[in-house]
Amino acid sequence: MRLIRNFLKRNKSRFYALNLRPSDRYIEFEIRLDFSFEQGRNYQYSKLYYSSSSNQPFHESRVICFQPLFRNVFEKVRIALPDEVMKAGFIAIRIDGVPYTEGRFSIRHMRAVSGATDAKMTQLADWVSNRQHVRESVIESEKTGRGMLPHYPESLSLELTPRCNLHCPHCSSHGKPELQKYHNSRPEMSLEQFDSIAHELFPHITALSLVGRGEPTLASDPLWEKCKELIKHYGVKLTCVTNGHFIKRRFTEDLFPYIDEICVSIDGNSAEVHRQNRGGSSLEKVLDNISYFHDTRQKAKLARRPKLSFYWTLMANNIHELPEFIRYSERFDPDYFAIRHLVVFHDKDRALSLMGQPEKVNPYLMEAYAELESRQIQFEGPPLMDVARNVDVIPTNIIARESSGEERSQCDALQALDSDYLAEPCTWMHRTGIISHNGEVTTCGKHYGELVGRLQEDTCFNDVWNGAAMQSLRTSFNTPKMWRQCKECWLRELRWHSQRRARDSGVQIELGESNFTNAAWDYRAYSKL
Repeated sequence: MRLIRNFLKRNKSRFYALNLRPSDRYIEFEIRLDFSFEQGRNYQYSKLYYSSSSNQPFHESRVICFQPLFRNVFEKVRIALPDEVMKAGFIAIRIDGVPYTEGRFSIRHMRAVSGATDAKMTQLADWVSNRQHVRESVIESEKTGRGMLPHYPESLSLELTPRCNLHCPHCSSHGKPELQKYHNSRPEMSLEQFDSIAHELFPHITALSLVGRGEPTLASDPLWEKCKELIKHYGVKLTCVTNGHFIKRRFTEDLFPYIDEICVSIDGNSAEVHRQNRGGSSLEKVLDNISYFHDTRQKAKLARRPKLSFYWTLMANNIHELPEFIRYSERFDPDYFAIRHLVVFHDKDRALSLMGQPEKVNPYLMEAYAELESRQIQFEGPPLMDVARNVDVIPTNIIARESSGEERSQCDALQALDSDYLAEPCTWMHRTGIISHNGEVTTCGKHYGELVGRLQEDTCFNDVWNGAAMQSLRTSFNTPKMWRQCKECWLRELRWHSQRRARDSGVQIELGESNFTNAAWDYRAYSKL
């Protein structure tokens, strides 16, 4: 293959044009990303724009995303060519190595290859191409409301084990002695089942999330090592929701290039409050494990830094400690905070709920949010409450204005704002698969998602993913036949605060005939189910 020309460097991009031989199937080059750990906070991927003719402009609709593993060294990348450029016999390329990120990058040895050599690189390139196709197909499926999907999910939530070393009082699965005993007596996922799931799904999914009723890192050594082996083999990105006790033991340095995010549940800034809320957990041990994670990701010279997130459940005994923990956590350079009100699964925990106590909630949330914003840490949390009416505060910055400059009514503004949110698709049914330790497949990651199938010798995941139950779930969404679990979904509480604000203000929200229940609007109602 002959390099035709290397265009001028402009706006941190590199430009190339190549004529292709009939045998060429891949673009291959070496890239070096140069930025510091701090500069790389926003780095997610690099972008290759392509065009099949010299007069076709580059466009976001013709982009291939790729992710070098390391920074400050040259790394070889192989990318599968789109069909349209192979048919044209020509490709123009623009590479943006560090989009949305401070830093620089270098490219060398740009060429087109057949893929006959280095079978491992060719296979990885095909999987990357397949995953991009899945992500694009998911968007189309959500737009059109497909029931039968021509693609696998783009992500997988997998429960390795239902067992846990802690007994957090508010946990739906381990919050009572009888529940703890039941789940800790159940077996973990078998090696054979994990192997089958991985070989079917890992070539298609972008991300694997280890989460469930138990503590993922409590899986046995053979199961964890099998998980690591296949994550690295397929190049899947890993997320893990953990109580933080076994981070050192499980997340060894060889796994760091594949870690997308570690989410640590931590519900107290003092040893005693943390111990009460996290079922006997040692705050000192958890913080030591977090320190190891942060130190290791700093030293690893990774292109995409593994993210560190904290999950905090707001309760009467810990809300006053949240602002101070945010300040303390600065030493770990966290990437994200997820702050949630307590969902009461057990009557014994009702006294810990802060619902109906705006005078206690608002001051600490305001302080916490100010601390997060001042440190530029991304977060998601509940809105403040109106002290007089015990409803969500309506921030003045969402009030729309007419062209005349006159202020519209709050209700009209809220209805206008909500029109965008009502079109928001479900975040599960087209894009995420959920598999339990025993092979059970449920509709979504929400508590009490319905069972839709079970993986067995004669049943693969795709049989369930496109089975009658999942097709019904998708096609009935936002119609009079919508499933009850969707009518009660607490994502309306988590993501669509503006709808609840409007509803609390007496505005009639037009939701067709789907009849969302009170539980879909408010944790207070959900806790009474």
